Amino acid sequence: MKGDGFLGDPLKADLIQSIRTGDLKPGERIPPFRTLANRYKVSLNTVQRVIRELIEARVLNATQGRGTFVASATSLSGAADFAVGVFARTSGHFYGDIFSCLKEALSRHGAAVVVCDLEAEPMRYVRQLRLRELIHGEPAALIVDGMSGSNPHHGDLLLFEELRRHAKRIRDPVVINRWEHPERPDATYILFDYEDAGFQVGRYLHGLGHRRIVFHSFGRPLARGAYEEDVFRGLERFNQEAGGALNIDLLGPENKDDGPGVQRMREVFARGDRPTAVLVAADFLAEAWFRHLPSMGLRIPQDVSVVGFFDTPWSTDLPVPLTSVHLNIEKLALAAVNHIVGQRDAREVVRENLKIGAALVLRESCVPLKA
Repeated sequence: MKGDGFLGDPLKADLIQSIRTGDLKPGERIPPFRTLANRYKVSLNTVQRVIRELIEARVLNATQGRGTFVASATSLSGAADFAVGVFARTSGHFYGDIFSCLKEALSRHGAAVVVCDLEAEPMRYVRQLRLRELIHGEPAALIVDGMSGSNPHHGDLLLFEELRRHAKRIRDPVVINRWEHPERPDATYILFDYEDAGFQVGRYLHGLGHRRIVFHSFGRPLARGAYEEDVFRGLERFNQEAGGALNIDLLGPENKDDGPGVQRMREVFARGDRPTAVLVAADFLAEAWFRHLPSMGLRIPQDVSVVGFFDTPWSTDLPVPLTSVHLNIEKLALAAVNHIVGQRDAREVVRENLKIGAALVLRESCVPLKA
């Protein structure tokens, strides 16, 4: 990577090569730091930096008072010739669930998974992938969760640039979930249909008799490129097909001190023609409505119906179980892995553009509007 090299790179490369060839075996102690510094004519600080990076990448283990050793064989597993790089958040509801499904599906095909967590600093995870490539063998495929950090500051475009430069075997990167950057690199896209989800919610609430709806997002105005734009677009598309039967208010915090937009919430619901239904952009946002509506003399669902999004455990932990938009994570992961496996030995790349539809899980938080 341009501008990212330093004097310790030859030392790092030689250590990794020695591990790959078996010259340094799992559990074997590496030479003392001072010996390495003299051999490579670098400072002790440089050696320490190299070793620290290898420890963070789980290539080496350090034991206080004993020294630094090659990691166990399990830490270096995946030397198979079929390795897949996965760029995604690896924890939490929804994102972590996507990663778990991907990992399970890939393991069934005997693929080594090279994991780079998008919660990490962007340049650092690019560097760690390149480091692990040397151990696992260069990845034959790449999966990027384009929603868990995809904006210019998270460097998604940089990922593609670097990977195409250094990972020659990656012929067709696979973007899953959603791609939020305005530029769209050549790749296969297997994405959730967030617009369809918004359309379904609009149709469902309209069918219950609701005509004035609030869409509670993470910010007002909607963040450019965010999935909420697609959801809102779906609501508006249904409204257009329904002849403008819905009146849709957009609600969300206007600054970082505004919490869930409580002041705006009170203003909207103080009107005589107040909304009778709310769609929240994530299940956990519904908690604010359960907390604040009673102080306005309103109950869920008798006075206000509420629909959540992502169908996470939050949806069943609230005082009234939440109707929520369910995204089929297993279907998304299987489609991505099946595409990779199918393209593995193909002579020509066949790119796909798939949309995975959403489904509403109906619970007690929504009821028909009283006449």
